[in-house]
Amino acid sequence: GIFIPNAFSPNGDGLNDRLVIFSNGVQSVTFSVFNRWGEKIFSSDDLDVTWDGTFNGEFLLVDDYVYTISAILSDGTSLTKSGTVTLVR
Repeated sequence: GIFIPNAFSPNGDGLNDRLVIFSNGVQSVTFSVFNRWGEKIFSSDDLDVTWDGTFNGEFLLVDDYVYTISAILSDGTSLTKSGTVTLVR
């Protein structure tokens, strides 16, 4: 399956500086993050590409952000997941 932490802290200290998707047995994935107004601020189809808490090169404010994930697992099962992640500094 897939696990997303509920918070991360892109403050440059080397700990939890990027939002990482932890997965097991995922063939393909689409991961998107939205701000409180529904604007897509990050999207990736690659599990190795992680979010650094920026949008258009600017650091974002401490806030809750909504994510959506659509994945195909190695057994062919479709998985859709959504939730919130808190960006803290």
